[in-house]
Amino acid sequence: MPPRSLLALPLLVTACATGTTTPDATQVAGTGTPADPYRLCHDNGGPMRTDYPFVGNYVCPDGSRPLGGSPEAGAQARLRNVGRGPHGNVVDEYEVPCNPPVRIYVDAYFCPESNEDPEVVAQRTRARVADLFLSLETLPFDERAGQLRSEAPAYVDESPDVEVTVCDGPFEFVSTLPSPYAELLTRQLYASLTAAIMMSSNAPEDRAAAYTQAMAGVLRMYRVIVDQRGQGAAIGALDELLGMAADLGRWTEAKIEGCTDAPPPTMGMTMTREGQNVWPPRGEGCEALIRCCEKAGAIVNGASVGPEGLVCLLAAADDCREGLVVVQSQLDCS
Repeated sequence: MPPRSLLALPLLVTACATGTTTPDATQVAGTGTPADPYRLCHDNGGPMRTDYPFVGNYVCPDGSRPLGGSPEAGAQARLRNVGRGPHGNVVDEYEVPCNPPVRIYVDAYFCPESNEDPEVVAQRTRARVADLFLSLETLPFDERAGQLRSEAPAYVDESPDVEVTVCDGPFEFVSTLPSPYAELLTRQLYASLTAAIMMSSNAPEDRAAAYTQAMAGVLRMYRVIVDQRGQGAAIGALDELLGMAADLGRWTEAKIEGCTDAPPPTMGMTMTREGQNVWPPRGEGCEALIRCCEKAGAIVNGASVGPEGLVCLLAAADDCREGLVVVQSQLDCS
């Protein structure tokens, strides 16, 4: 079954929940309705997610546990967020495949028992997530790391305190590299940029530093790729950047010059995979993906528009049928 949404973040689930006990409905406040959602705290029992393991552990009225306690299955059961709930936090709606299916509602940001300053807790959580995104730079071919890397844009979309401005200069440079690893490196550029912003800000005065750190992350991953795949994986343009490491900051500043908080109407970013542009995609399900992205305004006259366009490009780089599920969870295609 393809992921219902990019928001699955299974690596965050499993890496951060190791050695913890997942609460069940009898241990959690709330009844799971929109007016009284189950109340969890992301920082309970370890950093980040407790909601996906909780949903994966859900026991149906007949006593069955159809998701088998799997955090990944809990993530795939997520339908959407329904806005702010009675406690002022975003509430997520899930459908558990009981017989008949059961809809439950979860407030995963309810942390009233913490005696710490909420901002201190938030900073610590951001630092943990940032460290996870940075750790991906050394795991180019790890399957679970790859899944988290592809889900970074959706994590940003769901995080009100994290805002990533996509500047087309660096992204176009990386995504059009003449290499089968261009797509992988583009995904890591976004993940590393997200980490850099989480550790600083996305203010214009900090943006150059964040992009410089992100490009340094791309170069770190590139070294690992060459180490593991040999000189046949070498990319001349990145070798040149490695040779001018001391000037990477100035190179990056030139690439993001003119980038503002409001991206230009048409960014025109492209992405290649194995030397071929991923857009327009071809194959089973691709026509539906193209229609969805065009209706959402993410692709206009064949050119990507803003961060939404990046979502479509990344989706097109995968199987179109799975990519459509991803895009529909992120964009309004109606």
